[in-house]
Amino acid sequence: MKKLPSYKALQTEVEQLIKEKNALYNQYQTAREEAQRLDAIRHNIEQTLGDRRERKHEQLR
Repeated sequence: MKKLPSYKALQTEVEQLIKEKNALYNQYQTAREEAQRLDAIRHNIEQTLGDRRERKHEQLR
């Protein structure tokens, strides 16, 4: 049988894991905001190009 870790060792590990979780969550938030920004840019470009395509299609008629 293996001896259980001490309470202090467990507490230290929990604190380290919480710090790691917070750092990763901050990275996630940054990536999510960047994805939303890029999605808005993509949408704007598609809308602009779509308007131009419609005008060209109407001009060809």
